[in-house]
Parts: sequence; structure tokens; C-alpha cells
Amino acid sequence: MSRDGGRTLFLVIWLLSMALLVAACSGAGEVDGAGDDAAAGSGEVETVTYLAPVPPSANYYPPWVAQELGFMEEEGIDFQHEAVGSDVSMTTLLVQGEVDVASPGLAETFQGLQAGQDFDIIYEYSKSAIEYVGVPEDSDIQSVEDLEGTTVGLAENELRSLLELSLQEAGMTSDDVETVQVGTSGPTVAQSFERAAIDVYVGSILDFAALNAAGVPLRDITPERYTNIPATSFAAAPEMLSEQEDLLVRFFRAWSKGYHAGLTNHDVVETVMREVVPEVWEDEEAGNALFEETMETREANQDMDAYGSLRTELWEDAVEQAVQAGDLEAPLDTSEFLNDSLIEGANDFDREAVEQTAQEWLEENS
Repeated sequence: MSRDGGRTLFLVIWLLSMALLVAACSGAGEVDGAGDDAAAGSGEVETVTYLAPVPPSANYYPPWVAQELGFMEEEGIDFQHEAVGSDVSMTTLLVQGEVDVASPGLAETFQGLQAGQDFDIIYEYSKSAIEYVGVPEDSDIQSVEDLEGTTVGLAENELRSLLELSLQEAGMTSDDVETVQVGTSGPTVAQSFERAAIDVYVGSILDFAALNAAGVPLRDITPERYTNIPATSFAAAPEMLSEQEDLLVRFFRAWSKGYHAGLTNHDVVETVMREVVPEVWEDEEAGNALFEETMETREANQDMDAYGSLRTELWEDAVEQAVQAGDLEAPLDTSEFLNDSLIEGANDFDREAVEQTAQEWLEENS
């Protein structure tokens, strides 16, 4: 599938997912003693509460697959997924000790660190951006090099930095285009395109999905450099890391097992997530297409030999971009907030055994 067509489908699944703003909680059960960790082998079950930017969806499948296949139970873990809106500061709740782990966006991560909040990035889930520069699918504009003299609509003022960076890649600045803030309402932005009031739109993955629902699917023209970023990662406060390191290792090992099971057996993910978010498949054909695109995206974004590994070079590039755009006053030293101490333990499992468990579960439950 092409990058443009695939992106459109991927945006839609996020829109469908956001309609399901409910938190999901896994069930706890007796632990079978698998693993070497004390709690995992003692029959105790401990709960990890984490904040996520989206509600349950196929894009965030690992914990639900891990739950259904028994990997959470093996590790002595129960989990609480809490979806929060953009108006809630995940990093503030994290450093205040309200939650165990959080998954803030890149901008919020940098803002929190710049403000002096003390937390570490401990597990990288995705390197796909969630904010884009887009044009209608039938537009003559093919890349940012074609934007000179156009009118660019911004979902919100904070996205000027992405526009500025994208234009700089083409040797231009925001002085070479006209900008107007048009908001995030799909129908309103669609009318702006229909009236030729704007030629280009800069918004989030949800804004693009809203436009698609309003009948104006967009084609992504964001420079590749700004789409290949560590967009979705997990963070924890130092106190949590020092006092509950074993708990976090077991949680992320269960997550990694679920991740691996899904990447190697997409049917398992589909079977599990049809129960978690059945609304996605109300239109069977559309649901299947969206699911396939989601899994392709997940597969492309992960190192199956080291789930959660922190890609230092991407973080350094992201810091450079943020400084260049004026979002950071000064560079951040990535060595001060990237903490890979959990990655080895999170990947300490038998991949073949996980794959076998997944296949056996599928045969019993499909």
C-alpha cells in the first residue's frame, strides 16, 4: 500500500478509536509461577496504571493480547489503561505520583523536561509522527517544495513550528506562504478547502481523520525527517524506577510478549481486539482494511529483537528540530532522560514459546 493511501486509512482508525473514550482494565488471576521474579512466582498480582493518549484500539494492542494469552498473569501483573485528552498534562500527573507510567507526546515530553520535571523515557513504542502537513488527494501540490505562494491552514497555532521546519527543508520560510488558523472542526476545515480559502492543512492525526470523515481525505506531504520520530514512548519518575524496577520490568516484559505475539500472528490481535473495540468492525470491509494498515504500521516501527529500545539518534534529531523550531530554548542532553535500564529485562523471554502460545490460543478461540 502506498504511503499516502495507507496514511488515510490509518487516520480513520484513530478517529474510530477516539469515539471509544473508555478506560480498560484487565482481569487478574492466579499466577502460574512462570518467570524468575519474586512477585511473578509468588502468586501475587500487582497493578500498573498507565496514561495513554488514546483509548483502547488495535494501535495499542499489546496489553490486551498479553492479558488474553496469559502473559500478564505469568508476570504477576494487572493493568489499568487510562486514556486522557490533550488538555491533561500526563507528565504533571506522572511526577506527582498519580500514575505509575505515562505515554506523553514528544512536545509534552520536551515541555516537561524544559520546565524541570523529573522523569525518564524508559520504553519506546512508536516512531511515527502524529502531526502532519497535508493537501487534498486531488491537489496539484506534490511536496513542500510546491508550497510557495499557497495559503496554509493551521489546526492550532502550536503547529507553526512543524510548518516552519517543513518549509526550511525546501529552502523556504513561513514568509513564503500565507497562514491562517482554521481550527480542528472537520466540516469547517472542509469548507475552507471547498471555498479555496486554504490550499494546505497542518494538523494532528485526529484532525486529518475528522477531515476524512467530512469528505476531504488528505495526502501527507510532510518531509520524511519529521515523520520518523519517537512519537510514542513511556516515561516514569525516578522514584518509581528505583522503588519498583522489578514491577516495571515485568509489566514491559508482558507488554513485549503481547507485542511479539501480535506482530507474528495478526489473527490473534484481530480476534482479541474485535472483543475490545467491536465498533471498528461494524463495517466489516472497512474494519479489515483499517486493521491491516494498523498492523503494517506497528510492524514497520519496531525492532523485534529489542522491543522498546530507545533510538538515541532519533531523540537527538528530535531535540535539534525542537530547538530549530523554537519549541525548546536550549538543547536537552538525551543522556539525562533516556534510560534503557529496563529494556534487557523487558526482552528476556522465549520468542518461540510466545509464538506457540499465540497459535494455540488462536486455535482454541478463533
